[in-house]
Amino acid sequence: MTTTNFQIPSSIIQIADKDSIQWDSLNNIQENGYYAAITQPLYTISGLWQEIFRTFTYQLWSTNYNFTNIIANNITGIELYLVSQRMDRCQDYIIQLCLNGKLIGNNYANLMGGNNQLYGGMNDMWGTTLTIDDIMNPTFGIVIEFQSNLTIPHSDIMYVEQIGLRVYYE
Repeated sequence: MTTTNFQIPSSIIQIADKDSIQWDSLNNIQENGYYAAITQPLYTISGLWQEIFRTFTYQLWSTNYNFTNIIANNITGIELYLVSQRMDRCQDYIIQLCLNGKLIGNNYANLMGGNNQLYGGMNDMWGTTLTIDDIMNPTFGIVIEFQSNLTIPHSDIMYVEQIGLRVYYE
Protein backbone atom coordinates (compact mmCIF):
# COMPACT_ATOMS: atom_id res chain seq x y z
CA MET A 1 0.00 0.00 0.00
CA THR A 2 1.21 3.50 -0.89
CA THR A 3 0.14 6.90 0.40
CA THR A 4 0.38 10.48 -0.78
CA ASN A 5 1.53 13.30 1.46
CA PHE A 6 -1.20 15.45 2.93
CA GLN A 7 -2.21 17.90 0.22
CA ILE A 8 -3.81 21.30 0.76
CA PRO A 9 -6.67 22.51 -1.44
CA SER A 10 -6.08 24.94 -4.30
CA SER A 11 -9.65 26.18 -4.00
CA ILE A 12 -11.67 27.05 -0.89
CA ILE A 13 -15.10 28.63 -1.12
CA GLN A 14 -17.83 29.18 1.43
CA ILE A 15 -21.52 28.53 0.97
CA ALA A 16 -24.31 29.72 3.27
CA ASP A 17 -26.29 26.99 5.00
CA LYS A 18 -29.26 27.87 7.24
CA ASP A 19 -28.74 31.04 9.29
CA SER A 20 -25.00 30.71 9.17
CA ILE A 21 -21.92 32.78 9.94
CA GLN A 22 -19.35 33.69 7.28
CA TRP A 23 -15.62 33.00 7.30
CA ASP A 24 -12.91 35.63 6.86
CA SER A 25 -9.47 35.18 5.21
CA LEU A 26 -10.07 31.75 3.65
CA ASN A 27 -6.79 31.96 1.71
CA ASN A 28 -4.97 31.79 5.07
CA ILE A 29 -5.87 28.09 5.34
CA GLN A 30 -3.50 27.50 2.42
CA GLU A 31 -0.55 29.21 4.18
CA ASN A 32 1.39 27.67 7.04
CA GLY A 33 0.97 29.44 10.38
CA TYR A 34 -2.16 31.42 9.49
CA TYR A 35 -5.87 30.78 9.98
CA ALA A 36 -9.36 31.66 8.80
CA ALA A 37 -11.87 32.81 11.42
CA ILE A 38 -15.62 33.23 11.47
CA THR A 39 -16.76 36.85 11.30
CA GLN A 40 -18.79 36.63 14.51
CA PRO A 41 -18.97 34.06 17.33
CA LEU A 42 -20.96 30.84 17.16
CA TYR A 43 -23.47 30.96 19.96
CA THR A 44 -26.15 29.04 21.79
CA ILE A 45 -28.93 30.87 23.63
CA SER A 46 -31.60 29.30 25.82
CA GLY A 47 -35.01 30.87 25.18
CA LEU A 48 -37.87 31.73 27.52
CA TRP A 49 -39.78 28.47 27.05
CA GLN A 50 -36.79 26.14 26.89
CA GLU A 51 -36.29 27.00 23.24
CA ILE A 52 -32.70 26.77 22.16
CA PHE A 53 -31.15 28.88 19.43
CA ARG A 54 -27.85 27.80 17.89
CA THR A 55 -25.71 28.98 15.01
CA PHE A 56 -23.72 27.30 12.26
CA THR A 57 -20.78 28.34 10.12
CA TYR A 58 -20.89 28.67 6.35
CA GLN A 59 -19.84 25.44 4.67
CA LEU A 60 -16.20 25.36 3.57
CA TRP A 61 -15.84 23.56 0.22
CA SER A 62 -12.14 22.80 -0.20
CA THR A 63 -11.33 21.22 -3.55
CA ASN A 64 -8.70 20.90 -6.27
CA TYR A 65 -6.09 18.90 -4.37
CA ASN A 66 -2.87 18.03 -6.17
CA PHE A 67 -3.27 14.27 -6.58
CA THR A 68 -2.09 14.25 -10.19
CA ASN A 69 0.85 11.86 -9.72
CA ILE A 70 -1.06 8.83 -8.43
CA ILE A 71 -0.37 5.75 -10.52
CA ALA A 72 -2.50 2.98 -9.10
CA ASN A 73 -5.19 0.44 -9.74
CA ASN A 74 -7.22 0.97 -6.61
CA ILE A 75 -7.93 3.69 -4.05
CA THR A 76 -8.13 2.05 -0.60
CA GLY A 77 -8.59 4.99 1.75
CA ILE A 78 -8.90 8.73 2.25
CA GLU A 79 -7.76 10.62 5.32
CA LEU A 80 -8.52 14.19 6.39
CA TYR A 81 -6.26 16.15 8.74
CA LEU A 82 -8.08 19.16 10.19
CA VAL A 83 -6.33 21.70 12.40
CA SER A 84 -8.72 24.08 14.13
CA GLN A 85 -9.26 26.03 17.31
CA ARG A 86 -12.80 25.38 18.50
CA MET A 87 -12.82 26.44 22.15
CA ASP A 88 -14.54 23.14 23.14
CA ARG A 89 -17.99 24.50 22.36
CA CYS A 90 -17.82 24.42 18.57
CA GLN A 91 -18.66 21.01 17.12
CA ASP A 92 -18.52 19.35 13.72
CA TYR A 93 -21.76 19.48 11.75
CA ILE A 94 -20.57 18.29 8.33
CA ILE A 95 -17.27 16.52 7.56
CA GLN A 96 -17.97 14.91 4.20
CA LEU A 97 -16.34 14.28 0.83
CA CYS A 98 -17.58 16.09 -2.27
CA LEU A 99 -17.36 15.50 -6.00
CA ASN A 100 -18.92 17.44 -8.89
CA GLY A 101 -20.58 19.91 -6.51
CA LYS A 102 -22.35 17.23 -4.44
CA LEU A 103 -21.75 15.73 -1.00
CA ILE A 104 -20.84 12.04 -1.27
CA GLY A 105 -20.31 9.19 1.18
CA ASN A 106 -20.69 9.29 4.95
CA ASN A 107 -20.77 12.40 7.10
CA TYR A 108 -17.93 11.96 9.62
CA ALA A 109 -18.98 14.82 11.89
CA ASN A 110 -17.79 14.06 15.41
CA LEU A 111 -19.47 15.96 18.25
CA MET A 112 -16.46 15.28 20.47
CA GLY A 113 -13.93 16.48 17.88
CA GLY A 114 -10.85 18.29 19.14
CA ASN A 115 -8.52 20.89 17.70
CA ASN A 116 -6.32 18.48 15.70
CA GLN A 117 -8.43 15.73 14.18
CA LEU A 118 -7.90 12.86 11.77
CA TYR A 119 -10.92 11.49 9.91
CA GLY A 120 -10.90 8.38 7.72
CA GLY A 121 -7.81 6.26 7.18
CA MET A 122 -5.92 3.79 5.05
CA ASN A 123 -8.85 1.38 4.63
CA ASP A 124 -11.68 3.89 4.88
CA MET A 125 -13.49 5.01 1.73
CA TRP A 126 -16.06 7.10 3.64
CA GLY A 127 -18.92 4.86 2.46
CA THR A 128 -18.36 5.57 -1.22
CA THR A 129 -16.44 4.18 -4.17
CA LEU A 130 -13.94 6.45 -5.88
CA THR A 131 -11.67 5.92 -8.86
CA ILE A 132 -8.29 7.49 -9.60
CA ASP A 133 -10.07 9.85 -12.01
CA ASP A 134 -12.45 10.94 -9.22
CA ILE A 135 -9.55 11.72 -6.87
CA MET A 136 -7.78 13.74 -9.60
CA ASN A 137 -10.96 15.62 -10.52
CA PRO A 138 -10.60 19.29 -9.46
CA THR A 139 -14.10 19.14 -7.91
CA PHE A 140 -13.05 16.36 -5.49
CA GLY A 141 -12.51 17.48 -1.91
CA ILE A 142 -14.03 17.90 1.51
CA VAL A 143 -16.91 19.97 2.90
CA ILE A 144 -16.66 21.21 6.49
CA GLU A 145 -19.27 22.97 8.58
CA PHE A 146 -19.35 23.61 12.33
CA GLN A 147 -22.14 24.23 14.83
CA SER A 148 -22.39 25.65 18.32
CA ASN A 149 -22.63 23.12 21.15
CA LEU A 150 -26.11 22.93 22.73
CA THR A 151 -24.88 22.03 26.22
CA ILE A 152 -24.62 25.49 27.80
CA PRO A 153 -25.22 29.03 26.58
CA HIS A 154 -22.03 30.50 25.13
CA SER A 155 -20.41 32.59 22.42
CA ASP A 156 -17.13 31.40 20.87
CA ILE A 157 -14.98 32.18 17.83
CA MET A 158 -14.00 29.29 15.54
CA TYR A 159 -10.70 29.13 13.66
CA VAL A 160 -9.47 26.76 10.93
CA GLU A 161 -5.72 26.62 10.37
CA GLN A 162 -5.24 23.73 7.96
CA ILE A 163 -7.20 21.25 5.86
CA GLY A 164 -5.20 18.38 4.37
CA LEU A 165 -6.25 15.27 2.46
CA ARG A 166 -4.18 12.22 1.70
CA VAL A 167 -5.01 9.17 -0.37
CA TYR A 168 -4.01 5.54 0.19
CA TYR A 169 -3.76 3.36 -2.89
CA GLU A 170 -2.34 0.12 -4.32
